[in-house]
Amino acid sequence: NKEKWHGLAAYDPVTGEFRKKASGPPTWTQVFGEAITALAAEHRNLVAITAAMPSGTGTSIFQGRWPERFFDVAPDTRVLAHCHWQADRSGHPLLLALHGLEGSSQAHYMRGLADKGYAAGFNVVLLNQRNCGGTERLSAGLYHSGLTADADHVMREIAEVDNVQQVVVAGYSLGGNLALKLAGDYGDAPPPQLRGVCAVSPVMELEACVRAL
Repeated sequence: NKEKWHGLAAYDPVTGEFRKKASGPPTWTQVFGEAITALAAEHRNLVAITAAMPSGTGTSIFQGRWPERFFDVAPDTRVLAHCHWQADRSGHPLLLALHGLEGSSQAHYMRGLADKGYAAGFNVVLLNQRNCGGTERLSAGLYHSGLTADADHVMREIAEVDNVQQVVVAGYSLGGNLALKLAGDYGDAPPPQLRGVCAVSPVMELEACVRAL
């Protein structure tokens, strides 16, 4: 846990337990984090750039208030996710959620899943497919039921950047197809951080469903 063990506070050398901090005025980090969060409410173009450990720069406060995060999944493509992190994100598993046809990270079932997953101790990332969630300008192409590369990229980037090493993927409808295909693509050699895949009402016969729609 690179955040916990970076810049250690006072601790008992015998037990290794951290000593309780005396109460006092807010730290500079807290003041800075709260200030940029308040500024972002007034200036929506404000961007916060952090070092590898956001809790040490105050930007974890910013992230909690403004959960949007972009992932550059291809040279001409950027996707948007809404991320809900536990205080110690690397110490908790991640739930990566994939929405259905014409959905987005703001769909009611996605937000319900985020609420339940977060309460159960998961970090939750609600991933928009390409062109979804108001991101048409960010991608040269369209999403489809076989496009698993984006979810794979997001999972690997979070493992590398955020040090989250336990991931489960859950998809609804078309997102369920993506989740199952992702598992099939990996076969017997999944990335070590992938611990499970779940599909809710996946489309089994694409052509028949398209004709029905």
